[in-house]
Amino acid sequence: MDNVERFLAATAPCVPASADGEFQLHKLFSSLEEVSAFGAPVPLQLGLLEVLQFYAPSLSALRLLDGERKGSPPRLLLEFNERAPPFARKPLSEALSELSSAACPDLGAVSTGSLHESSLLAIYWQPVSRIPLGPVLRDIAASFVTYHRLRTTGGGEDAPACCSAGLREALRQRVSARRDVNVAVLPAVGLLGLKVEASIWDNSRLLADMEAETTRLLANLGFSIHGDYTFFCQPPRRDGLT
Repeated sequence: MDNVERFLAATAPCVPASADGEFQLHKLFSSLEEVSAFGAPVPLQLGLLEVLQFYAPSLSALRLLDGERKGSPPRLLLEFNERAPPFARKPLSEALSELSSAACPDLGAVSTGSLHESSLLAIYWQPVSRIPLGPVLRDIAASFVTYHRLRTTGGGEDAPACCSAGLREALRQRVSARRDVNVAVLPAVGLLGLKVEASIWDNSRLLADMEAETTRLLANLGFSIHGDYTFFCQPPRRDGLT
């Protein structure tokens, strides 16, 4: 896999779930506590050297719709759209906890089986520390937003068609690695990148395809006012892609 695919495989949330991929939202929130505190370790290949680049997550958006009643339009339960700049945002778990307490005290008890398929979680990922460190290695500046559907089959099959077989297999391995409990993996169904250097993130085609998926996704959901989407996509593009 290339580095874009490694990032997508490493940052996909993995949640304890039933056999059909359903889970209560408090399990999702709990599963994100460790990565929120320490960052997600993403193995990247920089020439002949493999490094672990840690990415710190924060909440970008959360949109929940009730899909229980058949034949009726989905009812909006909650919509959060972060407007603060990245440096002013709280860690992901803290933001989810505060949102649950303030806006929807029973949020953790909501089951994904009762949600409409357009319910969505967006996570902003900012680079922090890297192993190994050294003067010969440049800092990695690329930041990303990943979009995840909350209604999922659980095994990574929800990944967009533009994703490779290697990425799909890596997502399946995330599931099979947890032998102690059944889990659902939430693959990114959309991706935005900023300050993405082509010399490091060599799959510019996948990133461009995923950005197009994001545009279609948000348009279909009627969620065109997402703040991070507007910021990431506004010209001029500040990255190294051509």
